[in-house]
Amino acid sequence: MALQNKRLASSELKLPPAKSLCKVLRRKIVVSLDLGTTETKVAYIVTGSQNPQIKLIDHYPGESLRLGEKRQSVPTQIRYLAEPRTIDGRDLPHENHTDFDEEYDSPLDDDEFDDWPGCERRGASGIRRCWGYETWDNGASGTRSTTHHFSTPKHFLTTSQQHKTDLKEFGRLKAAGWVERPEHILADFLQFLLQHVISRLREVEQLQREDVVDFVLSLPDDYAEAETSKARHIFHKALEISRIDQNCIVGEVSKIRESSAAAHFVWKTHSSVDIQDRLVPGDSFLLLDCGGQTVDATVYEVDRLEPDQLYARVSSESALCGSRSFSEGFRKALKRKLKDHSEIVPSESLDEAVRRFEHDQKTFDIFNEYGGDTFDRIILRSNTGSTSSLQFGTALVRDMFQANFDKIQVLVNCQLERAKEQGLAVEVVIVVGGLCESPSFQLGLEEIFSKWESIRKRPVCVVFSHKATSAVVRGAIQVALAGGRELEPFNCKTRS
Repeated sequence: MALQNKRLASSELKLPPAKSLCKVLRRKIVVSLDLGTTETKVAYIVTGSQNPQIKLIDHYPGESLRLGEKRQSVPTQIRYLAEPRTIDGRDLPHENHTDFDEEYDSPLDDDEFDDWPGCERRGASGIRRCWGYETWDNGASGTRSTTHHFSTPKHFLTTSQQHKTDLKEFGRLKAAGWVERPEHILADFLQFLLQHVISRLREVEQLQREDVVDFVLSLPDDYAEAETSKARHIFHKALEISRIDQNCIVGEVSKIRESSAAAHFVWKTHSSVDIQDRLVPGDSFLLLDCGGQTVDATVYEVDRLEPDQLYARVSSESALCGSRSFSEGFRKALKRKLKDHSEIVPSESLDEAVRRFEHDQKTFDIFNEYGGDTFDRIILRSNTGSTSSLQFGTALVRDMFQANFDKIQVLVNCQLERAKEQGLAVEVVIVVGGLCESPSFQLGLEEIFSKWESIRKRPVCVVFSHKATSAVVRGAIQVALAGGRELEPFNCKTRS
């Protein structure tokens, strides 16, 4: 009897409606994407949880192909593998449109882009795609496939940086009917990225269908309205073709300038000894963001009335001297050394050598005499199967670095002169970006600012930011959580 009454009492309990229950259990996750020229980083935070922390996505497909230590980024690369067309068992030649040189600088039309369904929805036969670290697998294409590799798809956002090689590869894909515009290639990369992010959130954070996921995309400061509009269309098309709305509720989409995100991060997270004891309201500092394609310099001022607020007093200027410039310099030096060799070196082997250099440059110091020991591990394989080892002296590598340091010095001097014209005295320099990992780069920058100190006869504090490589992606989340004014809506325009 008592048991029956107990059951009766429990049945009389008034539970909230299903809709209200979902609202109670629904979580919000903020995802930040830093789409870089060479590498892309993704961070997220689960709000409403106990002690919420910003985390980075640190696992990507094909990561076993990476060199050295574990890294929380993925190469911004995509490769299309086209199987040969056959008739009666015989291979037909692929169309080779090497003369393709069409310009794609017109703004994206809503109908034109929205009508493109993506490779998967078209069910394109005879083609498969790999992205990120999977593109490093030289055997991925097999022996009979035609490979279309795009190492800098972000360049399709701006015509000034589009490479002729990438445009020719795009021409071949377009002729085969796999893409209609260059921007579709970047949309394909973002589709893979978004699907992977949601997959990791389901695995690590037990993402539920009722959870809301907001997105914040970091964009370069120098993007004009045309580039920003392209980025908006591409990202929303990637959201659509990725079908992630089947696994969560896609919430707000926002954008933020890269320098604003980085400045917010370093100001909020650095210890007082490093920065905030040296800066008082009204003081200024120079932010250097040393990325894959460019080094960007912006002068910020700490607000006099609200010390938590920063204002860009000298707008961002850029120089093409990022990590990719070092890599391309090494590639050219490598080709010069190979010029007199009789054997032919496959391009895949050159790519392997450049990747080894990119890894090594983060650990060695060109200002000390390492001789050729740093590079004697570079093995080049010829078409005949033979191997050879190339040795590079420190002087040659120092020359490659110095050419980029000269560009950085011109950029810094220009920004400091502009700050001086506005009556700003910059005494703190904060450095973020992937190049901060290189001891050689750190020493080179310190030399630049030591010269500046001797000219000004005043000390300059150079701070290499904590978690410098992820400052942008972390700062974007901090701004989103604080509802900062730097955040702007990034939704597609509503059609009438």
